[in-house]
Amino acid sequence: MYSSAKRCFVAGRDETPPPAVGLPRIDPLAGVPGRAEAEEALASLIARRVPAYAAVFIVDRIHLLNDCFGYALGDRLLSAFHDRLRHRLDASDRIFRWSGTSFLALLERRQTAANVREELARVASCNAEVIVKIGDAALALATAASWEAFALREAESKNSMI
Repeated sequence: MYSSAKRCFVAGRDETPPPAVGLPRIDPLAGVPGRAEAEEALASLIARRVPAYAAVFIVDRIHLLNDCFGYALGDRLLSAFHDRLRHRLDASDRIFRWSGTSFLALLERRQTAANVREELARVASCNAEVIVKIGDAALALATAASWEAFALREAESKNSMI
């Protein structure tokens, strides 16, 4: 991974300074905040007791693609899935990279859990494809995901949700 951090010479050692305090850590692949920021936002929503939901999306078949074709292809599929989330969820919804193959979306909604689950099912089941070239062949890969949603109003703490 490349870093834009500046290097400095300190007491005979070459050191890279730590990231600036207070700045969000951005996942380089998806361009969204990572897990630490997700946990902070999750704790904040739970503490505020607003009607909200946490939705976890696990992108299917990433490990198989990585094993067969390399991480670059899996990364393209993850990036395409993130783009789909960003375009199909509300602009006010917050998306985070939760782990290597998953994203967390935090949704403030006054809708019923059934309505939110219906919306998320449409988002996750969309037939978006990524066209990749392997040698002289082109392969269309669907960006499907498994998902689950949780109402945050009943949560006692972020740890109980994690």
